[in-house]
Amino acid sequence: MFQIFKKTLRDKRVFIYGWSLGLIVMAVFMVILFPSFSGGEVDQLVETLPAFFDGFMGNLQDWRQLPGYIGSQLYDIRLPMLLSVLAIMLPLSISVAEEEKGQLRTLLSLPYYRRTVFWGKWLAIISISLIAALSTLIGVWIGVMLIDESLASDVYARFGLYSWLVTMTMASVTFAVGMATGSRSAALGVGIIATVGSFLLTTFAQAVDWLEPYTWLSILHYFPAADVAKGVMNWSDIVVLAAVTILPIVIASFIFGRRDISAA
Repeated sequence: MFQIFKKTLRDKRVFIYGWSLGLIVMAVFMVILFPSFSGGEVDQLVETLPAFFDGFMGNLQDWRQLPGYIGSQLYDIRLPMLLSVLAIMLPLSISVAEEEKGQLRTLLSLPYYRRTVFWGKWLAIISISLIAALSTLIGVWIGVMLIDESLASDVYARFGLYSWLVTMTMASVTFAVGMATGSRSAALGVGIIATVGSFLLTTFAQAVDWLEPYTWLSILHYFPAADVAKGVMNWSDIVVLAAVTILPIVIASFIFGRRDISAA
């Protein structure tokens, strides 16, 4: 399993470097804008915006303090959009893309159990998701240093934990479907629903009343970044994210162990 894990990381090293750098730069850029948004200059502008934009702008009161600003503007809005893309690209590239190229069949011709291949690749997804979460934290830390502010270590820990879990959950769902079906369209469709669909649901539910009862269907519903910034840590959210991650992975591992793998 660890050989498959190391091979997958080696094959995706450019992907890892590129995303890590991009997340660091994005986080730094967002944090250094805090002094401009924490004052009262933008209050009048934001207060005149329709309620429809609340999901995109976040709560204006959260902008007053650095943790709330980072939670609202980075972890609640910008980061989920980027992580949604990562959570689709990564699992597709190591599941159905390899099967379509015949690489997966070649790999299975070697003396590896199928489930060894499956779990090795999933371990790589866990690790890359963690790298993404840590890269964002590094960017936040650099930005905080640049603006001569401070952020408590427990805030870093909560943001890191939740962002890692959410990324891993979204990527695992897409990976599970890809490995279980071998269908790019199925994996992509479910991945878009799980990632982009979650973002749109939690965003627009703040302005569209009839969507609010369905927010529990969104993966991002279990990462209330603005509340996490204030010290709220709901363990039931973590349990849900863990369950949504593990259940499809376990089911997919059994299906992958039995299905016919395409040679093309």
